[in-house]
Amino acid sequence: MTSRAPWAAHFGLARTPFGKAIAAKDLFARQAHAQATARISFCITDIGNQRYQNLLNVRRDTWAA
Repeated sequence: MTSRAPWAAHFGLARTPFGKAIAAKDLFARQAHAQATARISFCITDIGNQRYQNLLNVRRDTWAA
């Protein structure tokens, strides 16, 4: 037997109306979240590009020596 939440019993609910059936991708479907995701992706890509550029510079400097 499962115990109901006290507030659900107070309102006469047979089950709680809030489940975990919502897909994770739908939980934060807001403009601010989309912008934050885009900024983080840009930073990750930019760091990768900087590391690649540094690698090319090291190789260029090594070949020039």
